[in-house]
Amino acid sequence: MTLAPKVENTLNRLMESIAVVGQYCDVSVDDMIQAVRNSYKNVTIPEPPMADSADLSTADRDRMGSMLSLWRTTPAYVDDDGAPIPIPERGEGVCLEQLYKLAKDPSVEESATASFDDVLRFLEISTSIERTADGLLSKSGYGGVRMSSPAHINGYAMLVYLTEYAGTVAHNLYGGQGGRFMKVSQVERFPADQARVVSRMLNRQGVAFLEQIDSFMEDKRADAEQINANDIRIGVGMYLIEEPLRPSTEPDEGMR
Repeated sequence: MTLAPKVENTLNRLMESIAVVGQYCDVSVDDMIQAVRNSYKNVTIPEPPMADSADLSTADRDRMGSMLSLWRTTPAYVDDDGAPIPIPERGEGVCLEQLYKLAKDPSVEESATASFDDVLRFLEISTSIERTADGLLSKSGYGGVRMSSPAHINGYAMLVYLTEYAGTVAHNLYGGQGGRFMKVSQVERFPADQARVVSRMLNRQGVAFLEQIDSFMEDKRADAEQINANDIRIGVGMYLIEEPLRPSTEPDEGMR
């Protein structure tokens, strides 16, 4: 099997990070890979909902990523809690068709050829949106602040995120000068009905903070035409963790 260069490069970075973490935990890479294989046997992989979208270009997928991002970050498209609101399919005001126009990136428009109808169909097939009595509603949790280069809404994004997180962990364990920011706030037992409140806080305060960081990084962006020896790729991310707990009759000793 031949992998696309960007996928192969990302996998190499991920394996380098895994090797560093494994060294710290005194576990070999082979043992970790075997553990993944053993776990994989018990996992049911759903049929990809985007299997018939292979003809869509990267620019088309990026444009759709921008649409979902704008839906979650543009004031007219969110409610007072920062959650995306239902919107009409077409029209002159707030609607999905306007997001399609707003997400246009002139630098890649020549290769972004999907029509609005194609985009609408893809978003429905990928279950990124749903039709409700009040209009179309965004179901995707995707929402990047950087509009000019959003992550793809496909499996490659998952690989990139895993690689970036693993790379930060590896750097903080065996990195060079200075550790990278890495903080997590979590509660082991939390009412599921309150998770929505946390999500709303992130939609309001988290997005506002990321926009400040994003604005600073954009102001300091180096010349895109030439990569210098001291140039790096930098990014800041936030994500919400939710994991169901298995009910038990006896409290776990470590959780008392």
